[in-house]
Amino acid sequence: MNLKSRLSVGIVRKALALAVLLAAALSGDAYAQNNRTIDPDVLSQLMNRLQAVEKRLADSEGALQRTTSELAAATARIRALESHGTPEPSASAAALPPAAPETGLQTAAVHDHDAMAGAGPAPKLTIRGFGDVRFGKEAYEKSGTSFALGQMDLYIASKLSEHTSVLMETVFEAGTDNGMGVDIERFLIQQRVNRYLKFDAGRNHTAIGYYNTAFHHGSWFQTATARPFLFAFEDEGGLLPVHTIGLRASGELPGPGLGLQYTLELGNGRSYQPGTVGVQNRVGASSGKSFNAALSASPDLLPGLQVGASAFHETLTWTGLQSIDQQIYSGFAVYDRGRVEFLNEAVLMRHSQAGRTTTVPGGYSQFAYRLGTWSPYARFEYLNGNRHDPVAQLVLQHPGLRRQFSGGIRYDFNEFAAFKIQYGRLIQSSVPAANLAIAQLAFTF
Repeated sequence: MNLKSRLSVGIVRKALALAVLLAAALSGDAYAQNNRTIDPDVLSQLMNRLQAVEKRLADSEGALQRTTSELAAATARIRALESHGTPEPSASAAALPPAAPETGLQTAAVHDHDAMAGAGPAPKLTIRGFGDVRFGKEAYEKSGTSFALGQMDLYIASKLSEHTSVLMETVFEAGTDNGMGVDIERFLIQQRVNRYLKFDAGRNHTAIGYYNTAFHHGSWFQTATARPFLFAFEDEGGLLPVHTIGLRASGELPGPGLGLQYTLELGNGRSYQPGTVGVQNRVGASSGKSFNAALSASPDLLPGLQVGASAFHETLTWTGLQSIDQQIYSGFAVYDRGRVEFLNEAVLMRHSQAGRTTTVPGGYSQFAYRLGTWSPYARFEYLNGNRHDPVAQLVLQHPGLRRQFSGGIRYDFNEFAAFKIQYGRLIQSSVPAANLAIAQLAFTF
């Protein structure tokens, strides 16, 4: 029994004794007032009752002490079993019945998902959701203006230890056939050694340029209603290898006041071969691997400014066709501070096949100005999808020069939801110009 329990029993005893003395005193007062003597039989009965109460309290104290000892011994056995050790014998443990011997079935249960779920403390999961609902018309779609479900992004993160964590991003999205599809967009384990070195393994967004690593899935983060078409996802007609499966090393670089960051990636790259999935989650269609190196700087003298560049290389090998040497170079200059958001990026894709080299340049510039909960913005986009380029011919629905001017406004009507309205004009060399208007509700939960 602990000290608190003993004090409680002592207090009860004193209270009972005080009650008896008080009764006797009251009887004395009655005697003084009525000039009568105390009945000896009544006093004897009171003393007998007091002795009976004290005996019950003593019995209860003994039972509580035995129960406490048994619980302590049982707790010791459970902790020993959880650590696969053997508890040291004690007097209390010896009083318990012997435990049943462990069998092979009991040992195997440790590897069962249900058994592990209740075996002890588990890593804490952080779950966030992002989604959007829109109304408008997509470019060159035969259907008219309609309501549409955007991406429903489920973001899950778990910290396994001080330096190890896991991240998974799953997106539920409606297709043009009105069916719902599910994609695991990011799934990786991260190991942080120190500020200068961090390792990632799994599926991630390729560190090409700025937008692809600053804005992942979930349009709530973006000022505009959609990504620039230069960084469109693979299954939405994008040219770039936006995702990669493999390894990444990143971290800071020495350089006082420069804010230098580096990223090195080795992965499966992207497949442009017809009839295959662009993101090579399991089987690499190319004979070699992709390699990407990126470097950025955020100087202390100009807070909010970030500049960077990256270089990507992959050899695309297809059955029955000559291989294509792919090189992708990017550069960006971004200023995001206070009321101003100013994003500028340029990308050059270079493809060499059978002694012939073609290039596909692209870029965008976006400016937004925050006025409290309102953020008006404008964006210009450019992509010259060379009709003779072997990759552009396969990916782009309408190869050739593509330009788009867009403007809109974002209104954050509370901390977790925003309304956006945007209008743009798309001009392509091979098809008539198209007007694009869209309204969007983006939110997080």
